[in-house]
Amino acid sequence: RDLAIHGGGVDAAGAAVLRDVRVTWLDASLASSGPEISAVDFSREIALGQSFRVTGRVVGLAPGGKVTVILDEPDGQPRRVEVVAGVDAAATFALEGHPTAAVGRFRWRLRLGEGGAGADLGAVVKASHQPRVLLTQESATWEFARLHEWLTGAGSEIVLRTRVSADRWRLVGAAGPQLESPALTPALLARFDVLIATEESLRGLSSDERTVLEAVVRSDGLGVLIVGEPTAGTVATPLTPWQLTPAGSDAESIVRTTRLRLVGGRDWPEPMEVWAANWQVHSLMRAVVRDPQGGLVVAVEPLGRGRLARSLVAASWRWPLAGHASDYAALWREILGVVARPEAIGGGWRLGPGASVISVGRPIDVTWLGEAGSAPPVARLRFDHETEAMSWRLQSRVDRPGEAWTRWWPARPGWHRLEDEVGHGLELYVSGPGEWPGIERALRQDATRELVRATANVDASQAGAAEARDWLRWRWAAWAAFVISVGALWWRERSAV
Repeated sequence: RDLAIHGGGVDAAGAAVLRDVRVTWLDASLASSGPEISAVDFSREIALGQSFRVTGRVVGLAPGGKVTVILDEPDGQPRRVEVVAGVDAAATFALEGHPTAAVGRFRWRLRLGEGGAGADLGAVVKASHQPRVLLTQESATWEFARLHEWLTGAGSEIVLRTRVSADRWRLVGAAGPQLESPALTPALLARFDVLIATEESLRGLSSDERTVLEAVVRSDGLGVLIVGEPTAGTVATPLTPWQLTPAGSDAESIVRTTRLRLVGGRDWPEPMEVWAANWQVHSLMRAVVRDPQGGLVVAVEPLGRGRLARSLVAASWRWPLAGHASDYAALWREILGVVARPEAIGGGWRLGPGASVISVGRPIDVTWLGEAGSAPPVARLRFDHETEAMSWRLQSRVDRPGEAWTRWWPARPGWHRLEDEVGHGLELYVSGPGEWPGIERALRQDATRELVRATANVDASQAGAAEARDWLRWRWAAWAAFVISVGALWWRERSAV
């Protein structure tokens, strides 16, 4: 029941089958023989006009050691940055290419040093399709002003709704001021795919407006996102089903700094500010963004045909000012993608943890995420431009309507297209075996560390049950031997008589 692992560890698939075994890891300190890239993060889909951006980590350096990280763009132009290792013998990097000028599949090559071989990262440049957004606020804020600017630049149809008196609102769209509207109506909400509001502005709605909003979410699939500071003592309602308790003293909200991680696997290179609050988690909630400790930062849950989401990200408008414009865009694209009206964004594919790069022979979990009942029965995979496609049956998640998943074992390097029965798909580039040794090593080490931690305290009841089974097994063996011996003696005496 004990297993000792020697060397570089096991991958996630191997760790999954060893959960019931107590594992120890020997030679866990095995390190690389020289500088190598141990992690990368980038977007596989880029809107036309945006830049390809990659962040990552280099290990195997001496403390204070330097190395040049080079990103070769599709046209062959290099982008360089020199990084210096810290006391942990590792360094982080960020590289950004020129704005994209054409749609299609493209490859960027990432390498260490001028003579480094490197490996390719594949991304698809697509024409942008943004949801229609209604922002509603009680008063002007920097957060909504920046979001309005970014959405407008990304091509979204957006209207900013600001209260000007007790029963009057001012609507401002891309064309400037528009007609004032006293209330939210079905006709107004039908023009949008997402409503973004603060708790204050949601509380400011009349009972009739809340009724209309709830009905449109349930029946028409409108998405609602609540942002900003959480308020103590907020009563759960159909539109705000989560229970949030500010973590500050005297129930006051405070801001903490933490790193963020999208559930799909993207890590932010720099710590960000979030509102400190405790969630009352229930079965319908699904994480979109977490902190390193697993705490919820952004969560979403269904309401009829629509979705409700709550974000605790604080002051994201500062990110572009600090040089993190790509992180800002990535966060908001992910949130809008899971909360917007399904007809606007549609269902789509998500890749599981460990999919920062996809390599031949390493399994990847693939999940379909969409409206309840929208998951296709099978996933189809097509290599490059081949007409024949491989198919896998998707496994539905009973507790998460609209989600289904399968596991893919890449067998060939190059471009693949993962799609549903009607052709909605995701373009994926698969690297050849051994092209990312540092990342493969880091993934095995992470999976093995987690396995050791998870199996360090194998359930004592399981061990006790095993001992009890062993005791019963020997007891029955002894009883059987006794019965056989008595029977043999009886037969011997009977035969003598």
